[in-house]
Amino acid sequence: MNGFEKRRQVLRARIIQKSLELFSVQGIKLTTVAGIARHAGVSPVSIYNYFGSKEGLVNAVARYVAGIKLEEASELLSASRPYFERLADLVFIKNKNIGSYHPELLLAISAPQDPELKTHLETVVYPQAMKAFADFLEEGRRLGYIRPELSINSIQLFTDMFKYLAATNPHIFDDFRANKNLINEIWRLYLYGIMGQETHPELLSLDNQV
Repeated sequence: MNGFEKRRQVLRARIIQKSLELFSVQGIKLTTVAGIARHAGVSPVSIYNYFGSKEGLVNAVARYVAGIKLEEASELLSASRPYFERLADLVFIKNKNIGSYHPELLLAISAPQDPELKTHLETVVYPQAMKAFADFLEEGRRLGYIRPELSINSIQLFTDMFKYLAATNPHIFDDFRANKNLINEIWRLYLYGIMGQETHPELLSLDNQV
């Protein structure tokens, strides 16, 4: 790769990062190409040259964020930390997406309108995410934590239910100290669902996992 191409890639990455900062705070509709250009220190013409349109830039940002989330999830699920610490992070304690990104950006990622972006998410990102999650569940089965008769799909849906609970009630999970008893009760409900019985009482509290 020559110096010119490297500079192009660096500038393109900068525009994506600066666009993400604005999209995350004020959403997509209120963010203009001119505003992004000022924030990134480039001309609006440069943005159109790289991405073709604002929609093209939105798609690039959505693809970038999806890649970041996939990498974070893969690192979390494969880390050499105790199993249920990682599970707690996945389900409740570090569910940062809702607070970090504007709803319009989250919608652009979860329900993309662009066919190319949709194909990329469905054929590249989601399968990799499910593979990492499936490996994580198999690890739980090997360790004797997770009921062997449960399918990956049912546990995924069950986990999504509790992630939705955390996302729609951030006031509960943002202040762990004030809501410790309630969070621990919810955690026990979740564990009982995937374990089937309270065979590991030391795991039934999040007190030592946050």
